[in-house]
Amino acid sequence: ACGAEALALAPDPVDVEVARRSGLQELDMERRERYVRDVAGFVTKADGASKLFNEKVLMEGYVPPVVLPDGDASVAVSAGADSPGSYFAAKILQDEAVASGLYAWTSARPKSFVAVVQDAEDVVFGGGAARRFVRIWGGLAPEGGVTEDAVATILLDPTAKNTLSGSRMLRLNVGTPVSTRYQLKVSDYILFSSSPRVNLIPRLMR
Repeated sequence: ACGAEALALAPDPVDVEVARRSGLQELDMERRERYVRDVAGFVTKADGASKLFNEKVLMEGYVPPVVLPDGDASVAVSAGADSPGSYFAAKILQDEAVASGLYAWTSARPKSFVAVVQDAEDVVFGGGAARRFVRIWGGLAPEGGVTEDAVATILLDPTAKNTLSGSRMLRLNVGTPVSTRYQLKVSDYILFSSSPRVNLIPRLMR
């Protein structure tokens, strides 16, 4: 009705499962090329900010295997059946696929505006698809001038848990308190549908 076009950006769940169980190298080559357009950037060693995101944010969702009381290590609760490596592979595949899909669409429409709807865990601290989207543009089409200023992340009605906080307050950044170089802000904007509890906000915000 409004003329907006819907984009399918997420990778096929079957491919995510392949990455989780067997590794990214086992994906069908044609599909892998579609999900990972900027191969050089994808395999390059993470910079300081990306490394911080991977360690402090992305891997926070990892649930280690739970061995049942009978001691049989081959039996694990399904929710925690991943190894750290397989969990990491599945997560970065999802983020890279979304970013690559966005690049494919926006590179053909330089003046387009795109709004991506994701779970809070894929938005907080800007290290998921948002950061990868900027990296892909820089690697494949640097003349396009797409920088971090072209991307804004917005959290809608976040809870303290959404921001990986260990208290009742939102966590507004992760990183070293003595250097903003290695700090990641929780998002560019936080929007609430109604007035939030006073103790949810650790400091006054505009």
